[in-house]
Amino acid sequence: MVGDVSNILRGTEISSGTGGTGGGGSGGKAVLGYGQGGQGSRTPGRGGFGGGLGTGGGGGGGVGGVGPGGGVVRSTVRVQAPSVVAPPAGGGPGRDVGELGSFVRSRESQLRFCYQEYGLKANPNLAGTVTVAITLSGSGSVSDVDITRRTWSGAGASEAEGCIRSRVRSWKFPASATGAGTYGFPFNFTPG
Repeated sequence: MVGDVSNILRGTEISSGTGGTGGGGSGGKAVLGYGQGGQGSRTPGRGGFGGGLGTGGGGGGGVGGVGPGGGVVRSTVRVQAPSVVAPPAGGGPGRDVGELGSFVRSRESQLRFCYQEYGLKANPNLAGTVTVAITLSGSGSVSDVDITRRTWSGAGASEAEGCIRSRVRSWKFPASATGAGTYGFPFNFTPG
């Protein structure tokens, strides 16, 4: 089957839905033709070709289309300024919240992974703010992680939160002479 030249020219389209015209069938190889995008490709830049297996997604228009399962998913994670939930046991000024915020923002990709893989795949409309209370030791180890507030619910929410808690537990913050303390971090998640 020979595809329309206009489909080839639209080959760089990025799709977050099911495939448009372009990739043929439901496999995972590039082809010129009409039909729904592929379901086997996890490599951006491939459309569909009939008969393949898998759950990833070609889609998009023509050669180079990218679909939801294996392609580019755009989402935004905004880390708001942290706040002190419980100051160090000995009192004093506590840690520099600006430094803590910078540290967490440098790990934004881990939060985005949890949101995309566990939240958006189950519920493409999942969005909201999750406030995470992180208790730190003086050495920078995370001793406790708790979700204290959330504005989202539904499919994917609890799975995304479980992933976030797991990622945060693995972090090692910079050590501080001020000792332990608990800090609240609001994370705002929105689909692209």
